[in-house]
Amino acid sequence: MKHLLTISFLLFALAHASGQVNNIYANAGVAQTVGPPTFVPGARGSVVAIDTLTGLWWVNPNRLSGTTWIRMGHTMREISGCSAPSGAPTKFQSWLVSNTCATPEIYLWDGSAWDCINCASGGATNLSWTEVSATLYRLNSSTGNDVHVREGSGVTAALSGDTLTFSASGGGGTVTTDATLDGDGSGGAPLKIAQQSAATSQVLQWTGTTWEPSWGNPHTYVTTSSTITTDVNEVLIGTIGANVTFGLPTCNAATAGKRFKFVKNGTDAFSVTIDPGGVQQFADGTDTKTSFWTLSIDCTCALVGGTYFWFYDNF
Repeated sequence: MKHLLTISFLLFALAHASGQVNNIYANAGVAQTVGPPTFVPGARGSVVAIDTLTGLWWVNPNRLSGTTWIRMGHTMREISGCSAPSGAPTKFQSWLVSNTCATPEIYLWDGSAWDCINCASGGATNLSWTEVSATLYRLNSSTGNDVHVREGSGVTAALSGDTLTFSASGGGGTVTTDATLDGDGSGGAPLKIAQQSAATSQVLQWTGTTWEPSWGNPHTYVTTSSTITTDVNEVLIGTIGANVTFGLPTCNAATAGKRFKFVKNGTDAFSVTIDPGGVQQFADGTDTKTSFWTLSIDCTCALVGGTYFWFYDNF
């Protein structure tokens, strides 16, 4: 009789203790097919539940009261072989499956098909690009949530394997330049103003149609004979003690349109001669121009009938 009482007490204790264990509650999915369970665990209920329809795990942080459940995700079911499961998951199977390939493939049931999560590039990534057309690309189409990327104006895309590279180019891929610009607009050859035979200290001057190098209006002060170079536009002549001669630069394509000005303000009576030199002449056929008085003379190089002449005023 003593032994029977002892056995009965142990069975009662075990039964009582088992009621306190957090057993896994299998929600059949009839009333709860989407979302967390709705029951309150209470003193003897489980705080961990699995929805056997979707394979989702749930945990209730408050054992005795409340219906707040935290979603813990899917269980992982392992299958043999190197392919997706053969059919839809049953009522008691997980929606997340791993096969036994050398590089295991993981599949997720989306409600109608198995989507491979890591099949692209041998399991290295689950993101891959697909070329839909010459200008449209699609990212990771197996998920059912496609991301489409399309080329825009001045932007091109190139697909190589799983790598989609974008590049930008001006003018829709073509940049048209003339002699005023240098470079092609690429990283190694940015567009810039071309030299156009410009020399040091020259500036840009508007010709009416384009910007070209010009000496601007630099000047020099002289009291003796000298030859004027192309880096001087204005010659200021001081009081001289003898007759002086100033040579002009060669009138050619490089100096065409350039104007050289001579200004004499001295009180002396000596002469100032302007000599183009060589076989070049003034437009009236003379070789030189000479003045004895205070003067302001402009000489401009121009091409007339295939021959370059110096034009003048105020002689």
